[in-house]
Amino acid sequence: MIINKHRVLKNERVCKAVFGMSYKEIEELLPVFKQCLLEHRYELYPNRIRSVGGGRKGDLPTDKEKLFYILMYLKIYPTYDVLSVLTNHQRSKCGDTVQLLLPVMEKVLKRKLVLPKRKATSLEEVFERCPELKDVFIDGAERPVQKPTNNRRKSKLYSGKKKNYH
Repeated sequence: MIINKHRVLKNERVCKAVFGMSYKEIEELLPVFKQCLLEHRYELYPNRIRSVGGGRKGDLPTDKEKLFYILMYLKIYPTYDVLSVLTNHQRSKCGDTVQLLLPVMEKVLKRKLVLPKRKATSLEEVFERCPELKDVFIDGAERPVQKPTNNRRKSKLYSGKKKNYH
């Protein structure tokens, strides 16, 4: 990783700003993360012949670095371009790594019993889970787009508002 982990981990405020938790909390999370990562590898490759640890080492060789990587991604939520600069990772590899580590992190949070219930499929489900919730505001803005040349697409984009296409 290109970020100075030692500097980040020394200062608790900076550690929480970058990873979302203190170094002590990260150390407590690490054994569960290692176990879930191992289980996830066996789920992905059930017929694996080479033993765990064999083969070439990736850009994130240790489980601790993988945990730092996914925690940083979840905390600051950078684009893959920014993440590639921060971690000295190839941009195309950033997406693959995040997609590999997100399910592992979800398992870790589930095991630690801190996974929030927020996968609601409808607004009714949200109101059912949170009866004290009265109003929901969704901020949205229509953005002008270039007028389509294809007639079939016109009807989908035409807003009727000041004769614009959105």
